[in-house]
Amino acid sequence: MPDQIQPPMRPIVFAKSLIRCLPLLSRRLTRPRREANVLMLHFGRCGSTVVGNLLRQHPKIAWDSEILQHRKQNLLPECAITKNPKRLIRLRSLRASRPVFGFELKPLPFMHLSSAQLNMSLPQFLTYLRELKITHLIFLSRKHYLRKLVSATVAQEKNIYEALVKTEVPLNQIKINCENTVMGGNQIRQLFDCYDSISEKIREFGYSQNELKFLELEYQRDILGYPFKAFHKICDFLQLAPSRVALKNAKVNTASITDIVCNMQEVRDALKDTQYEWMTTQDEQISAELDNLSQNKNDYIAA
Repeated sequence: MPDQIQPPMRPIVFAKSLIRCLPLLSRRLTRPRREANVLMLHFGRCGSTVVGNLLRQHPKIAWDSEILQHRKQNLLPECAITKNPKRLIRLRSLRASRPVFGFELKPLPFMHLSSAQLNMSLPQFLTYLRELKITHLIFLSRKHYLRKLVSATVAQEKNIYEALVKTEVPLNQIKINCENTVMGGNQIRQLFDCYDSISEKIREFGYSQNELKFLELEYQRDILGYPFKAFHKICDFLQLAPSRVALKNAKVNTASITDIVCNMQEVRDALKDTQYEWMTTQDEQISAELDNLSQNKNDYIAA
């Protein structure tokens, strides 16, 4: 679904938001020295919520999630000052009161790079990172694009975006429109080609930078079954001692793809003889390492 901005705030909401922004006037003089500005890039439905909620519990990290998504929904008090996405990111950074500030972006032409948001091409966006003074870049990938699309379809059609731990999540069956997916209306092969192309460009950019530190996390390897592994990797990446954190989110779609997707044969036909065909026969599995970690440690607390 293309990015669209919600209607302007009502006057009373605008006034309240403006009042909430007053601390920004003095925050610059009192905040601690900024040690790192972190940007996490991902395409959505790849564990970013569970990882972000773990990072937000660290006493030295101010994790601001998807600023531009909240801008679109008019959820930020700074929207009373500006709706300009660049200025909004800057204001959120100024508002942060911890040594490490982090946020997330979806670098897709139909998401946060769209004309309704940053209005940039990918090369322009990567150049823009210098203006943002990003010191650490994290790329959260999910190689199983079909699983990602299934999750996105369930989220948008059933309005189920996340689940809490120890809650029973019902089976949500959906039909995938292979010619007009929920991801920007892209045809399924074109969507997966887009994921592939942008992923490679992000990796090429990240590994070629001298001043910018780069870390790639992969959903199945680092998050599925034991997201604390991703949390510890990021803490090491930022040179921070891991803090004690609690797991708040659970996986939404636990059933197999064949149980969730009603028109699986149509999906198989659409991906036949492509580099993505394996996704129709191979599902994601928790790695042996993460399975052992989840069984040998407390499932909900890690230090």
